[in-house]
Amino acid sequence: DIPISARIFSVIDSYDAFTSKRVYKEAVPFAKAREEIERCAGTQYDPRVVSEFLSITPEEFEEARQEAERVAGNAQHDPAAARGNSTETGSAVASPGSRGR
Repeated sequence: DIPISARIFSVIDSYDAFTSKRVYKEAVPFAKAREEIERCAGTQYDPRVVSEFLSITPEEFEEARQEAERVAGNAQHDPAAARGNSTETGSAVASPGSRGR
């Protein structure tokens, strides 16, 4: 049995691979990446994980991306920030279950 954390990571890692520009390929648009993940639900990906993944809106993805870039930028200047030990106030990237659904 594959742990749920690995099932979630598989979907997120694939999304990142689809939407990131690489030396050997261009990034695909958000909608195209979602279509491909949905197409592979039940074969390559756990359909329950895909269902939750698809419930995340484009706006929420953009907000999470901006927050990740902000945290990564802070980590370059303050290694403690990368470990969550910064004194800066602010919210962490919300998990899909914490969006008030």
